[in-house]
Amino acid sequence: MANQHFSNRFGPWGLVLGGSAGLGFALAEALASRGLDLVITGRRAAPLELAARQLTRQHGRQVRTVVCDLAEPHTLGVLAQTTGELDIGCLVYNAALAPN
Repeated sequence: MANQHFSNRFGPWGLVLGGSAGLGFALAEALASRGLDLVITGRRAAPLELAARQLTRQHGRQVRTVVCDLAEPHTLGVLAQTTGELDIGCLVYNAALAPN
């Protein structure tokens, strides 16, 4: 019942920026365990795909991946194009921008 309430409140999809490892992955896992399908982002394809497979296997949720660097100016457009048709009600921004 709690999972149904969570997805009713936040919608069917969550977006986790920086969701391929560490705290971002833990937050993605928490959302998936509460019944949300996910879009997760990361800079490296291999860890991102591994995280998506693990989330799908453990929680039975649909997980889409977007390989991107949030410091790049075109990333917002890529994310908008990738997620535009989804009803995303929960956003987790778990990525840092470190100036060079």
